[in-house]
Amino acid sequence: MSCLLALGFFTPAEIQHPVAEIAIAQPLMQQAWEQGNHRGVLEVERRWRGAFPAFRLIATKSDFDVIVLSGNSSRTLALGPGHLPSSAAPGETGNTVITGRRDTFARFLSSVDVDDSLVVETLSGKQHLYRIVGIDVVDARRSSIVLDTPQSMLSLVTAYPFDPADPADALRLVVTARMLF
Repeated sequence: MSCLLALGFFTPAEIQHPVAEIAIAQPLMQQAWEQGNHRGVLEVERRWRGAFPAFRLIATKSDFDVIVLSGNSSRTLALGPGHLPSSAAPGETGNTVITGRRDTFARFLSSVDVDDSLVVETLSGKQHLYRIVGIDVVDARRSSIVLDTPQSMLSLVTAYPFDPADPADALRLVVTARMLF
């Protein structure tokens, strides 16, 4: 039996971003990650409670490189995209689900295409290459994401459209990728 995840978990309500924190959180995490200083990565969690770096997401076509945090609370998503804890870890059989705010970190999804490549790097340094196989706009009230997939998949989810007339819109952009290695 497949496990389904309703897409309504990701609400598009706009919250006040702690602008100064957003401006320094990702660069701090990137620097610690690049230096292989995982103690520095853990320091991020101490500074922003609940913002534990889970892995790194790279989209080479759009020059996008960001640290993905564990969880998908509003606080987490203000600092970076979030890994849905009930989904698979990168490289494992199943679907790894990453959510992000359309007005910040997930904005790069507006420029991806089928067959584009995504790289996910784990804390241990292992890299997994994914190829985008689908881009869909769905109604969150009527759609779900399959978590128990027979192969390693990656789903990137954000509110849609990117510049909404109504910020309470129930549409979601779902970018699906299959792991190559």
